[in-house]
Amino acid sequence: MGFIPREQTAAIRERGFAPVAPALVAEVLSPDDRPGETLSKVGDWLEAGTRLVWVIDPLKELARVYRRDGSESWVSAGGAFDGEDVVPGFSCQLGEILKR
Repeated sequence: MGFIPREQTAAIRERGFAPVAPALVAEVLSPDDRPGETLSKVGDWLEAGTRLVWVIDPLKELARVYRRDGSESWVSAGGAFDGEDVVPGFSCQLGEILKR
């Protein structure tokens, strides 16, 4: 899942790939995802201009937050995601995402 700010949506074409990177990407891991492949995708998104990447691991009930500036943090099941400066004011409990 990705988030593109409204001011960038005009660049999205009706067909083909958008020439803009999402500002925020959320990746929910499946049991078959390999850590190396996931880190490679995170690197690709950040290199393309994505500012915030959330990688959610439902089995471990943890998430890792990667930022374009190179900083990282963890969110536990009792914690919350913050939209930071990408989606100001947005907050979501990891537990809400993990509900089955």
